[in-house]
Amino acid sequence: MRIFFKVSLFLFFLFNFSSLRAQDSTQIGNIVLNITTNVIGVDSFYVAVANDIENAIQVFYKDTLSLPVGQTRLTIFQKNFKDSRLVVSIKPDTILTYNTTAFPLSNPAKLGHLSSYPLYYWQASNIILTDDDTQIFVNGTDLGSRAGMIRSERQKITLTGIAYNGEEFSKSFKTSNKFNVLDFYYRPEKSTLRRASVIPGAAQIYKREYVKAGVFITTVTGLAATSLILNKQYSNEHQKFKELDYAYHHSHAPIQAFELAQKASDQLELAKKKARIRNYFIAGLSAAYLINIIDSFLKPKIGYRSNKVNFNPYVDFDNNSVSLNLKVSGRL
Repeated sequence: MRIFFKVSLFLFFLFNFSSLRAQDSTQIGNIVLNITTNVIGVDSFYVAVANDIENAIQVFYKDTLSLPVGQTRLTIFQKNFKDSRLVVSIKPDTILTYNTTAFPLSNPAKLGHLSSYPLYYWQASNIILTDDDTQIFVNGTDLGSRAGMIRSERQKITLTGIAYNGEEFSKSFKTSNKFNVLDFYYRPEKSTLRRASVIPGAAQIYKREYVKAGVFITTVTGLAATSLILNKQYSNEHQKFKELDYAYHHSHAPIQAFELAQKASDQLELAKKKARIRNYFIAGLSAAYLINIIDSFLKPKIGYRSNKVNFNPYVDFDNNSVSLNLKVSGRL
């Protein structure tokens, strides 16, 4: 009987404790957000609860927020501002004040990585921009040409393009739930490719021939470094020869002069050997650099961009509203 009573009492308290916890989880508490900034004219920000950017709440200075009791993560954002993040503890029947500072971003290009505002505005996490005459497909879905917007939560997607000549090309991207422009996915432009040929591997990277670029960069860097090391060794060996030669010409003892002459001759041969090896590496470096330039002039597999139209899609954060603009110039 005593054991039965203890078990019943334990179950009673366990049931009531669970009921109290469930009741607390549905209770609402209030907090006051004091968001300060040194930018004049900004009187409101957006607050996302638990990173729910799409359903963010617009709050003004010292607004009161009603949130479920417990610990909650808040993301505070606004156009042209870096995200501010807070972890707040909501308590029932208590109003707590939380202070935070919002910092503006002077460089609009950083907004895609440091601000949640574009994601809130567009309801899309990734934007793909391509040539004006290149079709784009994401995981088999046709997004058309020039630009496409997708909502993608931390996954790998494959972008497949079809160039004007029918040649297919593809590239994999790792997306995130933050807004970002995946790529200005252009086919190479001939004039840019020519300029890039000056730097070994740069033209190959521009043509998206990454393995070949790695080979050129590694080869040219290795040959250049080895040539410098060998040139340093040659200089040291030749300096030793000059010292021995000087000692030979200023020696007055016949036997000592003979020994110095022999050493100087051997040292000169060693210096010449270092010079020959150095010259071989310099010749190899010149050949690798020349091959790099020749390869840079070869037409890429996916073809060149059209020279008739200069197509430049870009994300514009400076207008009254965030927009995806397409700047087209040249002969249409």
